[in-house]
Amino acid sequence: MHTFQVFGNAVVVAALAMLLILFLQPQIERVGLAITSQPLVTGSIGLLTVVLAPFIVLLLVITILLIPVAIISVLLLILAWLFGIIAIGQEVGERLAKSINQTWAPVLSIGVGTFLVMLLGGFIGLLPCIGWLVPTLAGFVAIGGATMTWFGTRQAGPLGLVPASEPVPPAS
Repeated sequence: MHTFQVFGNAVVVAALAMLLILFLQPQIERVGLAITSQPLVTGSIGLLTVVLAPFIVLLLVITILLIPVAIISVLLLILAWLFGIIAIGQEVGERLAKSINQTWAPVLSIGVGTFLVMLLGGFIGLLPCIGWLVPTLAGFVAIGGATMTWFGTRQAGPLGLVPASEPVPPAS
């Protein structure tokens, strides 16, 4: 039963990735660039996001009036994971195509890459005792990449959160 569930999840997420690349290619590329250029920073930001999110959601729920905002924030966290996994899948697909000396359309490379990431992560997740480790770390990196770039709308700076800017000249 678990094998079919892992395969089904991989197919669904790969199909969604193929659909998203048609509309959000620059944003997915920005998130992928942030993940590949700064994996430790994106993983750290993802871990921080996952650790702080329950406290923030709890504070929003306590106010009763902001329960809809809490629900939206949980949905945004799930979407950040999905967007980051799709960006990782695009990088995997492009590198796979380069390794076999092929030039694939972006739709094909993201579909194959995301399918492989989800399939491999799902099967590693089935291992007893340590199977949770790889999917969890990949999830932290995915969430961090999407969070760091605000879902690909901004470039990630050299330090992660702050976009690179020109130094301000001293006042005279």
